Amino acid sequence: MTQALGQPAVSTVGLPCSQKLELKNGDTFTLIQTSSPYCYAEVLVENSSTLEVSGNVMLYTGKLVVKNSALVNYSETSNPAQLIVQVTSTHHVLVDNSATFVGAIYAPHAEVDIKNSAILYGAIVAEEVDADNSARIHYDEALADQSTPPYTVTLRSWRVP
Repeated sequence: MTQALGQPAVSTVGLPCSQKLELKNGDTFTLIQTSSPYCYAEVLVENSSTLEVSGNVMLYTGKLVVKNSALVNYSETSNPAQLIVQVTSTHHVLVDNSATFVGAIYAPHAEVDIKNSAILYGAIVAEEVDADNSARIHYDEALADQSTPPYTVTLRSWRVP
């Protein structure tokens, strides 16, 4: 049984969101708390690149792709509550091919795919979540206390194929 929750859309009114953040081939970029919130039309992290987070960061994007051994907010001291990604569109969110994502993804009108040995530590709110081919999702219960967005999300069920 699938239950749709009436989640509010993500608003970026007042934020400049036309640029693309693209990390390829081992690039590293750091998002810092003092510049948060960030807003990009697309965020692409791939091919062993690293998106680091310093402090608590809110990131708005129309499209999120993390693949090919890329790392997002991943270190020995990573905290999933430090990075909240709010997806502003219906584009699929992809974490793929041994990529690691540490944080929360809020994509109320999009599908989130975690696949091919990718790992997500944190939480996901999405229209649909698919985890395939040895993908792993580790829910961080500390994220249940987050006040942004302003409502409580509770894990009710999941399905194992």
